[in-house]
Amino acid sequence: MGGSKFVEPITGAANERFLRNLEAFLAAAHRHNIAVNFTFFAFTPRVSEPRRSANDAESTPANPYLDPAAIEAEEGYIASVVERFGKVPWLSYDLINEPSFSNPRNIFHGNIPNGDPVELSAWHDWLQKRYTKLSALANAWRTTDVQLGSWQSIPLPKPADLVYDRYGNDQQVRALDYNLFAQDMFSHWVRTMVDVIHGSGSSQLIDVGQDEGGVTKRLLNQFYATSGVSFTTNHTYWQDDALLWDSVVAKRPGMPNITGETGYQPAWNPDGTWRYDELTGSAIEERKWVLGFAAGSSGAMQWDWAREPDFGVQRSDGSAKSWEFMMRDLGAFATAAAPYATGLISPEVAIVLPQSYQLSTRNSEALQAQQTAVRVLFQYNRVEAYAVGEYQIETLGKPKLILLPSPYGLSENAWKVIEARVREGATLLVSGPFSADEHLHPLDRASGVGIQSTVVPLQQRHNTLHTSFGDLALEYDGLATTLLDRATLPGGKNFQEFPLDKGRIIFSALPLELNSDLASIAPVYDRALKAAGVQETYTTDVTNPGILICPTRLPHATLYALTSETEDSAVSFTDKRSGKVIAGRLGAGKAALLLVGEHGELLATYHWAQEVAAPGTGARARVSDLEKPAK
Repeated sequence: MGGSKFVEPITGAANERFLRNLEAFLAAAHRHNIAVNFTFFAFTPRVSEPRRSANDAESTPANPYLDPAAIEAEEGYIASVVERFGKVPWLSYDLINEPSFSNPRNIFHGNIPNGDPVELSAWHDWLQKRYTKLSALANAWRTTDVQLGSWQSIPLPKPADLVYDRYGNDQQVRALDYNLFAQDMFSHWVRTMVDVIHGSGSSQLIDVGQDEGGVTKRLLNQFYATSGVSFTTNHTYWQDDALLWDSVVAKRPGMPNITGETGYQPAWNPDGTWRYDELTGSAIEERKWVLGFAAGSSGAMQWDWAREPDFGVQRSDGSAKSWEFMMRDLGAFATAAAPYATGLISPEVAIVLPQSYQLSTRNSEALQAQQTAVRVLFQYNRVEAYAVGEYQIETLGKPKLILLPSPYGLSENAWKVIEARVREGATLLVSGPFSADEHLHPLDRASGVGIQSTVVPLQQRHNTLHTSFGDLALEYDGLATTLLDRATLPGGKNFQEFPLDKGRIIFSALPLELNSDLASIAPVYDRALKAAGVQETYTTDVTNPGILICPTRLPHATLYALTSETEDSAVSFTDKRSGKVIAGRLGAGKAALLLVGEHGELLATYHWAQEVAAPGTGARARVSDLEKPAK
């Protein structure tokens, strides 16, 4: 909340003028049956504008997440609102919208140090707690105790240490630790603010309104989800080519997730003309909405309801865009489906997210591997999965198949849990080198499970994976042959499959998910799925990976999210639970939702054009869910 005209300057509490305005807003919302998610802060916590003179424009501001005076003001502001409205049943709280850590002058670009004394002290304490001995930290950073000096002499990373550079900076190895530090400090801040809300007598829902920084490289949902929030969110604005991945990895097992904001992001041609407008942007808009219901997520909200040319649901003259009617239909679907959303039946496949790789300076490669794994599994192999973070490995559960996509480095704790699950009976498919520790330093992990391999640079663009079910062509483009390593096996082999106690390991010496030929990955995944005995939720003759059929199994129904990234297509599939064949068409770029009951009845649909046989003929006709007669 910037601007001191709404807060008391000493306590940071919201003043009466502000509280009365908010009370009027809540009353108006309730009259129209609108639930309100009130956002305390946006981008960075700030109760009032910083006081600066003309001489200190470059001075370091107080750390918004760690400075005691800043925290006290933030707590006072939140408490003043909750003490007034803590019993309002249609009100929930968003602690902060789209946060970054911790430099308030540099948001949206990753976690960047603020450089203040409080942060520096917290950094020292965190390092000492994590490593205990200075020699352990020196080993992780490939330096010496003498060069580090003491815990108190270790500086914060520079911004250049946190992004990839081809050569010349040996301090990039410190990026992982700063990013883990950021996760812990932000999670502590969230817990502190949640305690303030609960301490004020409120039992209302609480969230953090994170954008795709929660799945890419800032403050990740998988970390802060355990800090007392009621649900997590993802604002799906930028990852237009990975929207399903957005939903899959934003959701931590056991924690609700919602696409809290979405809409097409403006895209301009070089001369400033728009690529998207109300009509040309409607297809991607609809896909984003529908995928907010995918992979166990709980829905989507459009940003925003306003007269705004890009994001607004209304045109500048106040008339309704066509999106308003789409949203009406989506709301009707959600209303009909809600009674069946009583729980989730977990998929039989878990994708472990290699977060050490993701939070290093190799973030782009880590995200490519994750996104490729999701796309191939869901759209080529037609099988669903849930995501588990490396540092949240305790949520792994007991999947039949564990997929570890091109991890390179992995914490020892995560590996121990994965290995234990395999020995208990799970199948593990791991692609590329995996024996390095979290800082990408080599270990002898592979030999511990019977893989005798060495790691060498991947220097050939074109490679062939030799498997028992055929040779598969892999291609590594861009800078892959500059940056990536591969494993080698005895006898020139590059694929291995073998039992490990009650389970099984399937190992590709080449990092499958970092190659550009997705069709060559699918046969390997198919082999792993069969070896693990994974059961399909649906079957289909659709082979075009541009058609996504994404099931979420509920106790008494199955929710199907369908999207098209291809031409207008006939779509037919069989729901395995009921044996019902469902057939229809999906327009180019469009999306649909189906809720299929245990006995094959269509309990709710959104924009699904169903094909039905005409009476007395074999001909099939299309019936849109908007054309069905009223009951």
